[in-house]
Amino acid sequence: MSDEVLTYGVKNQNYNKDESGIHIEDLNRNGYTVLQNVFSKEVMQETALLLDGLLNNQIIEMGGQANLVNVNDDDIIRCPLAYSPHFLSLANNPRVLNIVRDVLGENFVLLMQNAIINRPEKKQYQVRWHRDLNYQHWTSSRPLSVHFLVCIDKFYKDGGCTWVLPGSHLHEEFPSNEFVLRNEVPLEADAGSIVLMNSMTFHRSGVNVSASHTRRAINHVIGSPFMGQQIDIPRFLSVHGQDYSSDPFLYRYLGYQWNPAPDAKEWRSRRTKKN
Repeated sequence: MSDEVLTYGVKNQNYNKDESGIHIEDLNRNGYTVLQNVFSKEVMQETALLLDGLLNNQIIEMGGQANLVNVNDDDIIRCPLAYSPHFLSLANNPRVLNIVRDVLGENFVLLMQNAIINRPEKKQYQVRWHRDLNYQHWTSSRPLSVHFLVCIDKFYKDGGCTWVLPGSHLHEEFPSNEFVLRNEVPLEADAGSIVLMNSMTFHRSGVNVSASHTRRAINHVIGSPFMGQQIDIPRFLSVHGQDYSSDPFLYRYLGYQWNPAPDAKEWRSRRTKKN
């Protein structure tokens, strides 16, 4: 069968020059796209082992798992890049950031990095439909924020993969129950792939009904610099003895440049670095 798309009466059509263009068209029209096999199996296995250790660390920091359950944060690891440079390398992947640049421009900031563990027969809080810009009911002519999930484990329907409502970033209100049930789509992908969305696209975690498959993912929300970070990443990094402010790209990407300055002198110093 030919791959040619036949039309008549069509005067204007979009043409993509490269892979980024294909994914950007998906983002613009559907609100999501999937980049298959970005990371190797070995890197994802290392990531899974590191996450298991970090989850235990954060349980201890919070004084026990019950305290995480009380705030609907069970099986969530907040800002893992502050604990290990390994997670910064995932957030800084050039293949996905090239697309982000085309979508948001040169100035953008990492607003959030969270790992999510979806275990068999255990409902995650994220099983509820939501936007990654929570509580917002508006549309914009251009994307203001995108987010990408690194699929540490295989994403498949019975294993609790992410579900999405195509085109929902184009509408202010959440659709009717009937529309949701007719149009929701499971996003299946191999381990090491990336699911990239407009942050206004409604999505949810699936229910993991598998016998033994644990589905892990790391979510990254990237936005225009006027948006605030969920956690003050530069400060959190400094608590763990890390400082990336000397790297010109990470100075902007991690929020050193965009976070509120404590005084006028520091604000002027940042403008000097920018220029």
